[in-house]
Amino acid sequence: MMRSGTDKTTEPKPKRRRGRPRKSETPTDKTEAPVLALDRGLRALTYLAESRGATLADIADNTRTPVATTYRILKTLQARGMAEYSELTGRWVVGSHAFHVGNAYLDRSNIVEIARATLGALAASTGETVNLAVEEDGNLVYVFQVESNNPVRAIIKNGETCYLHSSGIGKALMAYMDGFKVDQILTARGLPKHTHKTITSRDALRAEFESIRQQGWAIDDEERFIGMRCVAAPLFNSFGNAIAGISISGPTARFSDGEISAFSMAVTNSARLISEKL
Repeated sequence: MMRSGTDKTTEPKPKRRRGRPRKSETPTDKTEAPVLALDRGLRALTYLAESRGATLADIADNTRTPVATTYRILKTLQARGMAEYSELTGRWVVGSHAFHVGNAYLDRSNIVEIARATLGALAASTGETVNLAVEEDGNLVYVFQVESNNPVRAIIKNGETCYLHSSGIGKALMAYMDGFKVDQILTARGLPKHTHKTITSRDALRAEFESIRQQGWAIDDEERFIGMRCVAAPLFNSFGNAIAGISISGPTARFSDGEISAFSMAVTNSARLISEKL
């Protein structure tokens, strides 16, 4: 029988329990449950780092995350500079801001830590600035330097980027790249002219690659900046892949033909010592 007006009855509300929740409401183990969105984002970023770049479908499949969710994660990472979409390859790659976040770890691990002592010795013996750089998405990125004490010297900051074709390290790395990748980079980046000495012909650049492979080192002969030269050599990992490069940089006045001969021997010897540890 239904009641109306003030006579209407209602179900009594259950009393709220005070104190700790029941065991069934807490995680079954002793650790806190992970934040799902953060966990998925970190898995996506980790996969990008391990795969050196991947398509949206690959990332979703390997992280076991729905494609739509994966796309939103990647766009969020992109907004923070942690991931980038490469028009060159049609793949997602780790973003440049990840370098800054991971820079603290570089101080105690990987290639920078492995190369640090050798690069310091190279700078001390030559009196010039020594650089370590890697290729990232068709650009050269400098990750470590030992500056010269000379008042006139080459100064390059961590994270600075430049074109591969006008850099000694860039040419040293390209000389050992797959030809298809070189063509992709040149098509996407072009061969802009920085000085009257910059190589702007693909044929001329390929001919220089041959010389680099034969002699084991490359030179930037005022191709990026007038008045500055550098001599560079690639670093190889245990699989024989050129994964980074080192260089000696300085003003042309201190890089005579005789000095270049001595510097090329010094930089190739240092590159060999570092590569043996990689």
